[in-house]
Amino acid sequence: MAQEKIITPSDLPRASRFDSTHQEAYLNLWRTYDRLRSIEDSVFLQVDLTAQQYNTLRLLRGEHPQKLHTLVLAKRLVSKAPDITRLLDRLEERKLISR
Repeated sequence: MAQEKIITPSDLPRASRFDSTHQEAYLNLWRTYDRLRSIEDSVFLQVDLTAQQYNTLRLLRGEHPQKLHTLVLAKRLVSKAPDITRLLDRLEERKLISR
């Protein structure tokens, strides 16, 4: 009498969860971004800053003691600030920068 082979889930063909490898890559990048954003939000919340404010302070520190023109700063930001002047106003109000 021949022994029956037991089929396990790993023996079954895996149904694709994605329509294409491009879709899979995009969704994996999106998931990674979402996780990193969550970590970033919790870190910056502790010091009452946004990621854009942190990035602005980082760029200004890199140029210190020289000044950095507003438009140059706006171009160097990782994520574009639609209202760089207001962002700088907030940092100045908190005495984190001076103009």
